[in-house]
Amino acid sequence: MKSIRFLKMMLAGTVVSMMLCSCANEPTIDQLPTATGEIVNPYETDKSTAGVIIDISESAKEGTSEQQVSPEPQTEEPTAEVPVTPQPEIETVTTPVVEPETPEVVTIPPTAEPQTPAPAPVFSDVAQIVRTTSNLNLRTGPGTEYPSAGVVSKGTNVSRIAISDTWSKVVYKGNEYYMSNSYLELITDGETLDPNATEPEPVTQPAPETPPAPISGDIMDFSGWSFDDLATLDNTTVPFGYSANSRDALNRPTGSNYYNSLYRKYGADFIAPATPIIYLTMDEGYEAGYTPRILDTLKEKGVHATFFVTKQFVTGNPDLVWRMINEGHRLGNHTCKHPSAGMPSLSLQEQYDDIMWLQNYVKDNFGYEMTLFRYPTGAFSIQSLALLNKMGLRPVFWSFAHVDWDRNNQPDVAASLESAVGQVHPGAIYLLHAVSSTNTEMLGDFIDRVRAAGFEFGEMPAHGF
Repeated sequence: MKSIRFLKMMLAGTVVSMMLCSCANEPTIDQLPTATGEIVNPYETDKSTAGVIIDISESAKEGTSEQQVSPEPQTEEPTAEVPVTPQPEIETVTTPVVEPETPEVVTIPPTAEPQTPAPAPVFSDVAQIVRTTSNLNLRTGPGTEYPSAGVVSKGTNVSRIAISDTWSKVVYKGNEYYMSNSYLELITDGETLDPNATEPEPVTQPAPETPPAPISGDIMDFSGWSFDDLATLDNTTVPFGYSANSRDALNRPTGSNYYNSLYRKYGADFIAPATPIIYLTMDEGYEAGYTPRILDTLKEKGVHATFFVTKQFVTGNPDLVWRMINEGHRLGNHTCKHPSAGMPSLSLQEQYDDIMWLQNYVKDNFGYEMTLFRYPTGAFSIQSLALLNKMGLRPVFWSFAHVDWDRNNQPDVAASLESAVGQVHPGAIYLLHAVSSTNTEMLGDFIDRVRAAGFEFGEMPAHGF
């Protein structure tokens, strides 16, 4: 048995020696050439070339005469580890995407000659009624660069007193404004006014289908006519207005002359005949505390005025009405409701009822019959003029007025006095509001200076001129 064990040990040593000699003759990793002559690592190119290990185990059974060799699972022979230098950790920085900027193109304009400012529009005086075809700004000057003083609604009639190629000068509620011609349509046409003419040429108007009856001076018997007689007449609202700067050789407003030429045949007076007599009228919508002082001044100066009274005034101030009558002043009808949209905004029946209520009240309570009438806001129509004519009332307008009706925004006394005196003219009809503190303050001086200029104050005729 010992000889057999010794024989096995000798045989194992021989095999190991052979393997070591074989490994000593293999090329190293750096010596393996490739087909191209390059040196490569065979363990990376062909991992199937693993060595075979002979296992001569101590546990082999005795009596076995042949040595058994068991192949082990093929494993890769470990390669020498190449030290790797650790790389520093690189911090990832997210850079926002920035669109490339487009360089601004700067255009250098060629040297140009200085521009000449656009010439101011040239206006020609007219006396026309126009209607707005859209909601339209009232500009303070002839251009869109001027601020708007307000807006008038589509379908509003205004008085045009001058016109240029693109703009119209209009009078709205007693003030002058500018409107674009693009949104105005002509309602009543007239000739261009000549500032040097004493009377404009009358414009031929079609005769109404039912001509108004002549004025008798008294309230007429209404059983002889009906509203059907007037229903076919034009009821287009005509807002009265004129330019204070457009005057004839006698300083008379050409606008008042023109309206007189158109509507005097309906019994209306816009200006009196050109004599050195002027007429003072006062509108009494309500009592603001100034009428007693106004009456004192008129009595002191010996001037008779015409007071146009409303229902509110006569029912609330009977003592002042009596004083007006007793001191020789004339009373005129200024309506009950004083509609801000004008009398044409009411039906014929409503106009008649309004006017007649005040007529009857004054006659019943003061024994006074009024024959003169003043339109609220100055707005009228041919139909309403014919109604007044049928009723025996004569409408009185004016050839001087200023913005004096707002008690909280009164004009300067000195400036108003100069304006009133500077616009005096033969046959002037002055409209002053009795609610004005300015008018109350300047009245005495106004009378004195008008007389010093060669004029005298007259009493408005009961039945017109």
